[in-house]
Amino acid sequence: MTLVIVVVTCTFFGVAASLYLRSYNEVSESDDQWAVQTRIGDFRSLRKMGGLPLPLIWTIKTRPDRLSCVISTDDEVLRWEDFSGSLLINVCLTRVLARSTSVSAAIDILKKNGFEQLAQRTQPNFPPAITEMAAFCPSHAEPCSKSFGRLGGWFGKPHALSVSLIYHGSELLDVNAVPLTK
Repeated sequence: MTLVIVVVTCTFFGVAASLYLRSYNEVSESDDQWAVQTRIGDFRSLRKMGGLPLPLIWTIKTRPDRLSCVISTDDEVLRWEDFSGSLLINVCLTRVLARSTSVSAAIDILKKNGFEQLAQRTQPNFPPAITEMAAFCPSHAEPCSKSFGRLGGWFGKPHALSVSLIYHGSELLDVNAVPLTK
């Protein structure tokens, strides 16, 4: 009898904890309009990361605001030497670029961080326009290449970092950083 009570209690608390933790993905109906798939606090992404994206939740908790991502309070240069993965780069770039007041201000921030070959494409069909940007950080660029030593994976160390951004007017919708390996 005691075993049955313990099993039922554990099952109940397991289901309750699972339902509670799944609520971390806070996508709302207003987000659906712009295809936002993941929202946790002020972080949002157009990529679906599941109902319980533990690595993302942990990264957001370790870098709770813009100040935890930048070198100094009055500067927009990121702490590249502290970054150990592309998810952390995504979160910190989102935190810093979300404060930019325009797409041109975001371009200036990327240039301060060493990004080159910035490309921009605007889709004027949507009021306000959707703007897609791409930037590239080669291995010789400073300071964005400082994280390359810790970004290695199955396919070796990266030789560059590619970043794509999507804006709706001046509002940042998505950041996607991808280390490029040879």
